[in-house]
Amino acid sequence: MLTIRREPRDVPRVAAALATVETVAALAIAHTAAGGTPPSLALLLIFAVLVYGAGLVVLCRRLPIRYVVPGLILAQVLLHGWLNALAPAEHAAHAAMDSAAAPFGLTWTMLLAHTVAGASAALSWWLRRRSVAVLVRWSQPVAVGPQVRHRARTRGPERPVAELLQVALAPTRGPPGAALLPS
Repeated sequence: MLTIRREPRDVPRVAAALATVETVAALAIAHTAAGGTPPSLALLLIFAVLVYGAGLVVLCRRLPIRYVVPGLILAQVLLHGWLNALAPAEHAAHAAMDSAAAPFGLTWTMLLAHTVAGASAALSWWLRRRSVAVLVRWSQPVAVGPQVRHRARTRGPERPVAELLQVALAPTRGPPGAALLPS
């Protein structure tokens, strides 16, 4: 009976961790470039947990990227608005950069920064999934070169036709005749 055992692998966890580092760095850079103050360490850790969890979901192929990325961007924007509503004095730089500031400090540049961070996560996940698919395809055995056909093995020297005819015509009762013995 053939049994198949799935070995647990650390590949999705490592890939999700690498994607998290890249995405958090992209968020911090984009957030600062959009006119905001650099995000606090606590905010970056919260965002890192969100991205890591989403990365595990995507890299374990439980949900496609096209469903997870909009949820990740929405979570970023809601977290940003929530933190801005709790401490508006710390996020006053958002409103100062744009004259037509949106509520909760969500200017178009800040929304673009969060979209860039989500796109960074999507690109990172897609490239990691694609690289795994390519490596699996390369690891499958492929027949290279011309196929060599093997000849059937012979068991020993062939008996001459006359000897076979004599055995076939020999009487079937009693011991074999002396004609079959080698001379």
